[in-house]
Amino acid sequence: MILSKRLRPKNKIYKEVVIPVKSEPDLPKADWKISGLLFLPDENLMSAMSTPAVIICHGLGSRKERHIEFADFLLQNGYSSLVLDLRGHGQSEGFLNGYEWLDVLAGLDYLAGISLIDHNHIAVRGSSFGGLTALRASMADKRLKAAVAICPAVEDALNKSIEENGLPDLIDDRDMYARIDSHRLRQNLIERNILAEIKSHSPEALLLIHALNDETISFEWSWQLYELSASAQKDLLLCAGGSHASAQHDLYVHQFAVDWLNRIFYDGR
Repeated sequence: MILSKRLRPKNKIYKEVVIPVKSEPDLPKADWKISGLLFLPDENLMSAMSTPAVIICHGLGSRKERHIEFADFLLQNGYSSLVLDLRGHGQSEGFLNGYEWLDVLAGLDYLAGISLIDHNHIAVRGSSFGGLTALRASMADKRLKAAVAICPAVEDALNKSIEENGLPDLIDDRDMYARIDSHRLRQNLIERNILAEIKSHSPEALLLIHALNDETISFEWSWQLYELSASAQKDLLLCAGGSHASAQHDLYVHQFAVDWLNRIFYDGR
């Protein structure tokens, strides 16, 4: 597949929401709140129907507004969505620390209270560090019926980068911003290994997408995840050319992901 031009959203129909986060395993109950954008269809057009939904996770140093285009594309294709600012990013509180998958589960709990959502058809989609977050969330909670990971990071690659470049407590460089608990994040990255864990805790359905020319995270990591996953349905899309950030904003990739979700959710019903 050759990557196309970036899609520009035609509309911005969303509601800003604030969601309390779940407690972390090794800390007292946290009182952080995360910020999100909720995309829902017009209730007047829905009658008694409900829509499938996707929780969307950005990468390290990014923010939810950069994924409005995909949320808009989903809405045009019959999907609701919740686009998150992961902890330590954008308008969310807290610090990036390796427990971002709990932000996804908090978002999942939030969607459980919305009647327009088909709660049996919720997926998570993430890119780069958000891809790792999406994988961890879908491995932890089977309410997430599918995971789409685009150029996902893995701990081995992140640890190598940290060893070479260090890990700051704050990223504030032009378009990138993140507040980081570097000690806890580093500890988490050392103690956990997605490549080992996905063998026994695979998502129910998994789509991996990677650009062959990714200069940050090699496509070989996605290949390994694909080979190791025991997901009942798994697919790998390798895109010719591209870069680490291109596939997540590509119109053809958007369409491929939606077609794949439709097949996972509705074929054979």
